[in-house]
Amino acid sequence: MGSNGGYIGYDATPKGDGKAPGVWGMRDVYLARLRGTWPVEYALAVAHDAPLVWLKLDETSGTTAADASGNGNNGTYNGGYTLGAAPVVNDGLYAVTFNGSTGYVSLPALGTLTSWTLEAWGIFNSVSGEQTAISNDLAGWNDDVLFGLHPESSGGTTAGRIGVTHHDATDSVRTRVQAGTSAVVGERYHMVVTSDGAALRLYINGPLAAVAPRAGAALKFGNNPVNVGRNPTYGRYINARLDHVAIYGHPLSAERVQAHYSAGIAP
Repeated sequence: MGSNGGYIGYDATPKGDGKAPGVWGMRDVYLARLRGTWPVEYALAVAHDAPLVWLKLDETSGTTAADASGNGNNGTYNGGYTLGAAPVVNDGLYAVTFNGSTGYVSLPALGTLTSWTLEAWGIFNSVSGEQTAISNDLAGWNDDVLFGLHPESSGGTTAGRIGVTHHDATDSVRTRVQAGTSAVVGERYHMVVTSDGAALRLYINGPLAAVAPRAGAALKFGNNPVNVGRNPTYGRYINARLDHVAIYGHPLSAERVQAHYSAGIAP
């Protein structure tokens, strides 16, 4: 890589140095580190893994949650939310606070994913009730994924614990995985769940927290509309500040999850 022009990653935000939108150069990194004006480390970690959707949730006005992946999967803010909240990731930008009763982001369906990763950073304002970080849940068995804090009591998740439930469309059975301890109000959480088709893996703040082998025929992420902060069918709104929500069409490795976490908490 050259000191001025070597390309090292991508982002949907146009740069101010004449490069095409989305191109990161070494000069961008150098200047950003000097000025402290660009979230280089975390943005590069996410861009390296080519998300299908990447909502930085750093807007300060409007109703559009911009997709920074470059794939055009923008979301729409709905209900009760507050833009411009203090960030959860150490990137100097902003986050969004959802009020726990009406606030969420709606996204389009992303197609059926045979392997996938869901990722979100959050600080809970309450750890009571069922709360959804990311879900494509429809009524019935539709390869639905319910990811959040106690996301489905009827599916056996435990109150206060971060976890995920999958509804298999073929065999009408659930696969469930959850943390071994309860979340704490005011603490920062990096929450990641991956599926390679054989098992669900839950990571919290870097390390692997739990694994659940597939109970049914598959662990697909169905071609259903997606919500951030709400279950599309049952509500279960999140009462939290969320930041940098991403969906990938492949399972992140344990090493990449740790890289994201380390970059997100770097000073």
